[in-house]
Amino acid sequence: MKKLLYMDRIGRKLRDADPVFAQGFTDITVEEMDVTVGEFYQRALDQQLAPGELPLDADLQDIFNVSKRRRNDVRPAVDLLHENRKVLIDKVNYWTGVQRPLVKKLVETIEAKVSQLALSADIKCEREYLTEVTVYATALAMNYITRGKFILP
Repeated sequence: MKKLLYMDRIGRKLRDADPVFAQGFTDITVEEMDVTVGEFYQRALDQQLAPGELPLDADLQDIFNVSKRRRNDVRPAVDLLHENRKVLIDKVNYWTGVQRPLVKKLVETIEAKVSQLALSADIKCEREYLTEVTVYATALAMNYITRGKFILP
């Protein structure tokens, strides 16, 4: 409350004063804009990551490597990922700081690739799979932060 009262006093005192720094120049006017903010960010997301664009096959096959002897106790890996999608997105977003829509698109891309490859998950190892996929997605997200790309060619 003290801080709010202080800010109120300062605001009243300086309300007629000119800003210390002059305002900058207008980069683009409203009339010159041809897309909405939502369209702008959607285009940026579409250009950054398209499903199937990332070369994830080998990595995902390593993660979901089910022993031939365990074929009776398996289920589609895509079901496991789909059931845990929200938590996976939340954790990668929280720990990396990468924008949630971009993390969501990354996780959906991983899901699509797992489905396309028809990978299976051993029911007894589901926690390990989720841990590995979370770490994998986090590593890709950190690559994006540091290099501007999820995977370098």
